[in-house]
Amino acid sequence: MQNLSDMQLIDSYKEGNSDALNSLIERYSQPVFTFIYQMVGDRVLAEDVFGEVFLKMIKNISRYRNEGKFKSWLYKIARNQVIDILRKEGKMKIFSLDKVVNPDTERPLTLEDKLSCRSPLPENILQNKTIQEDLEEAISSLSFEQREVFLLREYSNLSFKEIASTLKCPLNTVLGRMHYALKKLRVKLSAKYGGN
Repeated sequence: MQNLSDMQLIDSYKEGNSDALNSLIERYSQPVFTFIYQMVGDRVLAEDVFGEVFLKMIKNISRYRNEGKFKSWLYKIARNQVIDILRKEGKMKIFSLDKVVNPDTERPLTLEDKLSCRSPLPENILQNKTIQEDLEEAISSLSFEQREVFLLREYSNLSFKEIASTLKCPLNTVLGRMHYALKKLRVKLSAKYGGN
């Protein structure tokens, strides 16, 4: 089932194949959880939101129409749940500066490693952990809107057009938020690591 498209899996599920739904959940659980966790900054809260996202997906998947990409639709649900929980919790500053993105991971990755899917060499693990912590601190300093666009693009691999659709805002707004996010990250990280 891994070779089937999202829409093929959805159609198969609608025809009664529960394994198709399981494959769809397996395909998106890790990136969706990562997005949620990085937006709320609390593992327990992220797990609660994650559960709600997939419950909503399961409840509404039979009504899903192929008007856009399933991935964008799922991230809209995740984004709405994140916003709801942050409103409920009254949290505007949602990142703790001392938290790691994947605390259960033995080998944290730098942003470059995550984007290029390369794993660090064993002798670089400690250095990479420091870089990861510095990167998370820099990401946490972004505004909610900039952090949201950055995470959807760099960690969830949505296109800018998909992000605009997910956030219901113009493409130029998304591009502007990404531009300023990258600029702020560059300034913050270059102060520590040098470079331009």
